[in-house]
Amino acid sequence: MKVLFAVNDENISKTIVKQYQKDYKEIITSKNVYYFNAILKELQLDKSYDRIVISEDLEPFANNNYDIIDKFIFEKLDNISDEAVDKEGKDTSIILIATDRRAPGNEMLVKLFGIGVYSALLGKDRSIENVCSLIKQPRTKKEAKDYYKVDSEDINYQSENESHVSETEIQNILSHYKKLGKSEEKYAQSFDNIVSQYTDTQLKVIIKFLPLNVKAVLEAESPKYQELIMQSSKQKTRKPEIAPHTPENSSYTAKKSKNATKINPSSIRIDMLETKTQLTRPVVVPSEFNVDKVKKMQPEMTTMPEEIEESVGGRRPRRPF
Repeated sequence: MKVLFAVNDENISKTIVKQYQKDYKEIITSKNVYYFNAILKELQLDKSYDRIVISEDLEPFANNNYDIIDKFIFEKLDNISDEAVDKEGKDTSIILIATDRRAPGNEMLVKLFGIGVYSALLGKDRSIENVCSLIKQPRTKKEAKDYYKVDSEDINYQSENESHVSETEIQNILSHYKKLGKSEEKYAQSFDNIVSQYTDTQLKVIIKFLPLNVKAVLEAESPKYQELIMQSSKQKTRKPEIAPHTPENSSYTAKKSKNATKINPSSIRIDMLETKTQLTRPVVVPSEFNVDKVKKMQPEMTTMPEEIEESVGGRRPRRPF
């Protein structure tokens, strides 16, 4: 049995492992992580876990707004449940040790039921023995429905945006750097810890909110921060591509230009020669041309008769007064 623990005290996970091995005579190999995003990263790297044990109070929160906290926790559990799949594509059971404010019928439990988290422990049921029991035999969907006291009609599941970073997460990060104070030597190390929990898209959101003094240190000491800044700069300075001036579009450009008064006939000829046209039918060239039916066009006179006469030395006839 291989179990991934996400509890804020490693002694708790060690106690659970010892109790399980004592009760069920089965060896457990385990790993303990301390952040919700660390769970996600671990599951992406390792698909061999049989169970995942998560404490709902894994991370501290900067405020007591339960709506924001619940939204944060659900987003994380939603993403974790998507990754909780073994090599054969079967779901890996999640055992959630809920906080004491959870009770049967709670809205959060309805949402957890909707994403397949069936093995949450509530109230007085949150004991080492019950955690071990669920590791051995997770709840079925039917058992969870009875335990949570949820109605299937109340379930309205909608996937969360994976690139989103909640306000609670941002506040937690800012509070952490505030606690570090002037210990600038720890700024880069803390940022490396954050990097291990978030995607590049999420990190680009996070760095926008970092204090200026933290940014200054990271810019000098953190290669990952420098990489993210460079990526963001390239995206901002990228300009739309403009089609180069070619013979194919020269005539069109000349027509559109306000200053263009003439089109060089040679350029039109080049257009016709350089354009590769694929013929769909054979071209028939007649052996003779009937010139009798050819209409002769009078060339347009661009110079007045008086001007022609004057230019060759003739005299312009006087006009009557």
